[in-house]
Amino acid sequence: MGDNSLSAGAYNLQFMDKHLPALEDGDYKIIINHNLESTDNTKPISAPGYSAEATFAVYGPRFSLSPDDVYEVFPPNNSTGEHSNVMAHIMLNRSTLPWERRTNEEDEDTSWLALLIFYEEEKPETSTITVSDLVGQLKYITKESFQKDDDKVTVIDVDQELLSKILPSKDELRYLAHVRSVQRAEQAPDIEYSAIVANRLPKKKGMSIAHLVSLENCFSANGFDYEQTKVGDKIRLVSLMSFQFSCLTKDQSFKGLLENLNTDIEAREKSSICTLRLPDSPDAKVNKYLAMGYVPLYQYLRSGKKTAAWYHSPFAVNDIDYISNMTLPAKSSDDLLIYDKDNGMFDISYSAAWEIGRLMGLSNKRFSTGMYCWKRAQEQQVKIKEQDGACSIKKAFYLAKDHDASINIPEVIKTWVIDTQLLKGIPFKYLVPDESMFPQESIRFFKLDKFWVSALLDGAFSIGRISTKEYDAEKNLRGNIFPDEEITGILLRSEVVSGWPGLLADALDDEGNKLNRLRMSRLSSDILLCLFKGTLAEVDIFKKAESLNFGVDDDDNSIKELRNPVTNSNENCPNITVPLNDDRVIDICALVQNIISGAADAGRSIDQIASAGFAYEMIEGAERVLFKPEKDVR
Repeated sequence: MGDNSLSAGAYNLQFMDKHLPALEDGDYKIIINHNLESTDNTKPISAPGYSAEATFAVYGPRFSLSPDDVYEVFPPNNSTGEHSNVMAHIMLNRSTLPWERRTNEEDEDTSWLALLIFYEEEKPETSTITVSDLVGQLKYITKESFQKDDDKVTVIDVDQELLSKILPSKDELRYLAHVRSVQRAEQAPDIEYSAIVANRLPKKKGMSIAHLVSLENCFSANGFDYEQTKVGDKIRLVSLMSFQFSCLTKDQSFKGLLENLNTDIEAREKSSICTLRLPDSPDAKVNKYLAMGYVPLYQYLRSGKKTAAWYHSPFAVNDIDYISNMTLPAKSSDDLLIYDKDNGMFDISYSAAWEIGRLMGLSNKRFSTGMYCWKRAQEQQVKIKEQDGACSIKKAFYLAKDHDASINIPEVIKTWVIDTQLLKGIPFKYLVPDESMFPQESIRFFKLDKFWVSALLDGAFSIGRISTKEYDAEKNLRGNIFPDEEITGILLRSEVVSGWPGLLADALDDEGNKLNRLRMSRLSSDILLCLFKGTLAEVDIFKKAESLNFGVDDDDNSIKELRNPVTNSNENCPNITVPLNDDRVIDICALVQNIISGAADAGRSIDQIASAGFAYEMIEGAERVLFKPEKDVR
C-alpha cells in the first residue's frame, strides 16, 4: 500500500492507495459441518455427523448515496467559479466504499465507482426505475437480500460513442480512487475519507455535469462490456449521485469569493473596516449611535404606545461608555433600560439581553429545574446555619466570598452557561438586528460585549429568585461563572461557506500567536460564526487538508508541476506534460509515466507509483486568504 504525506495548515494529511473492507458487500452463507471420527479403528463410531447453515448480508450503498455518505464534492454543486483546470472529485465519509464491490470477479484492487464528467450538450438522459426493472434490463446485476423490488434507482443512458471517449479504463480506475487520512490534532485518532477523481477536465465557459456511476461487474477480461450494459441503443449506468457546476468567472472560486468580500469601502475610509454597523447618517447625534453598532427599532410600551429605541447586539463595534454605571444582578429587565436625555430614546440592548436569557433558561427544562433546585438547596443551607446561630442570613450568603462558589453549581447549569456565553441558541435577529449590516458576500469583525452576555446570563439566573434577600446575595453565590475574558470573532456570509464544507479559520494576535478557537458554527447554509479567545489581529481562512483538490497548472498548455517530497511544495520541481485530448480527457496511464520520468529528471528514482503517489503529485496547493483589519476590533 502506498503512503504519501503532506501538511496543510495545522493538519497532517496522508494519502493511501486503498482501504479494503474486511468483507465486501453482498449476501453470505456460513456452513458448519461437525463429524466425529475415532482414532481406534476397532471401535468405529456410528453416530451421524451434524451440519448447520446461517446466512447474513453485508450491505452498503449500491444504487444511491445518502447525504451522510458524502463529505463534499468539488467543484461545489451549482458553483460558477473558474474550474476549467480542475479534476473534479467526490469525497466519501466511508473510506472502504470504492472497494466494497468489484468491477469483475477477479479484481479487488479496482474501484467499482467512477466519476464521469459530461458537458451541457452531452447531458445524458436520466430516469428513475425500480430495482426489479433494473435487474430485468441488466442481467449482470442481481438483487441482494436487503434490497426490495420497488426500491428506486437513478440510471443514465449514454451514447456508446461518447462513453468510449470519457470512460476510464480499468487500469486508470486504480489511480482515480484513493484514501485520505487526516490527523487534526496531536494524539487524536485519524479520520479517513475515500476520494473518487474524474479523468476529464470541465468545459471552459460552460456547464459540466458530474455523475458518480457504478461499474459493478461491468468489466470483462477485454475491458468494459458494452453489450451487457446496453438497453436499446444506449449504454445504461446506475448513477449514485450527481452535481453540476459552471466555469464562468474566477470571482466565484474559493480564493476569488474571499478576495472580493464586501469589507465596506466607506467604513474603511473612516477607519472602522469590516465592523457590524449601519452606514453613516447626516445627523451627527444619530452617527454617535451608529458608530457603536446601534440600530433604531420599534419599542412597544406597557401602555400600548409605540416609540423608537436603540438596540445593539453582543457583536460590539466600540466600547459602550455608560455600562460602568450598571450593576448585576438586576431585579428585572427594566433595571437595564438606559434613557438618553439628548435624544429622548431608550437603549434597550441590555434589557433585551436579560429577557432573552430568562426566556432561554425557562425554555430549557433541565436548566430551569436545576437552577431552582440549586437555589433552594443554597437557601436551605443558610436556614440551617441561621437556626444554629452561626450567623445572620445575609452573612451566611456572603461567606461564599471565601471560596469559589461556582464549584457548587450543578454541571447542567455550568454546561448551559458555557454554551450560552458562546451565543449558542440565541436567535439570529438578536445577533444581527438589521440585514443591511451584513450583506451577501461580506465579512465582519467584532469584539464580544461582555456586559451584554452577562445581562443575558443574569436573566437566566433570575429563575427561582423569589425574595429580596436572594437578590442581594446571589451575585456571590454564582461565583466566577460569568464571562471575564476577551472574546473576538468574525461573521462570514458567502457562497464559500455553503460551497466548501471543509472550511477553517485561524486567528492570530498582534505577536503572531494563534488564538484558541472557542466556536466555529454554520448559522445557516452561507453564514459562518467564529469566536476566539483573545484579541485577533488577523484571520486566516483556508480549506481543510482533506478538501484539497486535483488539477493541472495550465490546461491551455497541458502542464503540471511536480511536488518536492522534502519541502512538500512545488519548489525547484520540473513541469511535466499532461496528455489531454480534444475532448479534454486525460490519459491517466500516460500521465503516470510522465510523472515517473519527470521525477527521474529531478533526481528522484521511482519505479512505479500507485493511487497514493498519483494523488500526492496531482494535488493543488492549499488556498488561503488572510484578513487584517486596518483597525483593531474594539
